[in-house]
Amino acid sequence: MRGRRALAAVVLGIALEVAAFSLLDLSRFRDTLGLPGVVGIAIAIFAALYGGPVAGGVVAAAGWSVFFFTLADRDLDTLVVLPIWIATAIVVGVVAARQLEFERRRTDTLVDEIASHEFRTPVATIHGMAQALRSGLDLTDETRDHILDLIAEESKKLLDEEVMMRDRTQR
Repeated sequence: MRGRRALAAVVLGIALEVAAFSLLDLSRFRDTLGLPGVVGIAIAIFAALYGGPVAGGVVAAAGWSVFFFTLADRDLDTLVVLPIWIATAIVVGVVAARQLEFERRRTDTLVDEIASHEFRTPVATIHGMAQALRSGLDLTDETRDHILDLIAEESKKLLDEEVMMRDRTQR
């Protein structure tokens, strides 16, 4: 899945940069820090956000190449921009990937806490009902049946939750 996203980001990013630098009238903006530079790095940053740091770096390099050959008149001064664009896209991609990983871990922790609560409640009920049965209190048949029904109901909740958790982890 990640590979497809990265490939899609590279293809789309390069296509957007070729379109922006070739089709739009950016020829009057020959300054690398002007509009072409902003367009190039912006597209590379979007590629890095969507496809990861490598995709962003590839799109930055491709964008600079298109810029270099179409607008910069092959001015060697623009070579200084290449590492800046690539580094910026890679850093943005790494930061975005780390943020996504952090959010995924935080979500997993939250799911684990909810699942833990979902398990504790039925277990506590089953434990309490078993203690009531074991206590030797003189319980009516109706009360005893009610306790057994609760134990069966709470046990089923645990089994259903276990199946759902297994399904979630297999995805």
